[in-house]
Amino acid sequence: MNKSLKFKQLILKHQGTILPVANNVLEAVLIEKAGFKCFGIGGFGISASQYGYLDNGHIGLKQIAQAVATITPVVNIPCLVDADTGYGGPQKVIHTIKTIKRAGAAAIFIEDQVWPKKCGHLNGKKVIPINKMKLKIKAALKARQDKNLVIMARTDSGQTHGINKAISRAISYYQTGADIVWVEAPQTIKEIKLISQKLKNIPKMINLIEGGKTPLMSQKQLKNLGFNLISYPLTTLLSNVKITQQVLKNLKQKGTTKNILTKLYLFKDLRKILKS
Repeated sequence: MNKSLKFKQLILKHQGTILPVANNVLEAVLIEKAGFKCFGIGGFGISASQYGYLDNGHIGLKQIAQAVATITPVVNIPCLVDADTGYGGPQKVIHTIKTIKRAGAAAIFIEDQVWPKKCGHLNGKKVIPINKMKLKIKAALKARQDKNLVIMARTDSGQTHGINKAISRAISYYQTGADIVWVEAPQTIKEIKLISQKLKNIPKMINLIEGGKTPLMSQKQLKNLGFNLISYPLTTLLSNVKITQQVLKNLKQKGTTKNILTKLYLFKDLRKILKS
C-alpha cells in the first residue's frame, strides 16, 4: 500500500496513535521492530544529533530532505516529516513539499512561525499573520502530486496570542484544507482539554517532550480526548544521551564496560538487526 495512503487511513480511522521520532536509520528500524505503525523525522532531532545545534533555524530543506531520503527507504512504516515554516513564502513551500515528498515522506507539516524558527517548546517564538499561513497551506495542497500525501498545519501562536487564539488558528487552517492540525505546546492539562473540546471533530496531533512545556499524559487519556496522533519527538534522542552519559562515565571511572554489560545492547545481538 502507498505509504501516504497508509498514514492517511491511520489518522482518519484511529485515535491515540503514537508517533515516535527517529534521528537516523537505526532508530527508525527499532521503532518499526517495536511495533509502531508510523514514525517521524524532526528538525530538533536532526539538528541536535547530526549538527550539535538547538532547533533554532540552523538547518533547512537540504538537511531535512537528505535525512528523509536516507531513513525512509529502510522501513515499511510511513513517516511524518517536519518542514518547519516551509522555508519561505508560498512558492518556496511548493518546492519544499515536492522535495520532501520525493525524498520519501508520507506526511509533511508546516508551522506558522517567523523564520528563523525555534523549537516549539522554547521561548521567544514569533508567528506570521494568519492569512500568510493560509496561503502557505494552499501552496502545500497545490504541491502534493499524490492526493494521499497528508498535509499537517501547526500553530505556535499559543505562546504569543494565548490558547484560544491558537485554537482559532488551528480551526482556520483546517478549514483552509489541512488534513490534520496541531496546536503546539499547551502548558496545562486544562489547555489540552480545551483543545480537545474545541477541535472535537477535527483530526489533531499533540506533541509530548520529556521536560518540555506540555504535561505528559497517557495514550489512553489522549485517545479519550480525541487526539489522532501522539508525537514523542525527542524520546529516542533523550534516552540515547542519558544512557551514553552513564556508560561513558563508567568507562572513564572504571576503565572497563564489563561491569555494565546489562546496560548495553551486545554486538552479537546488534548484528541480527542490521542488514548484511
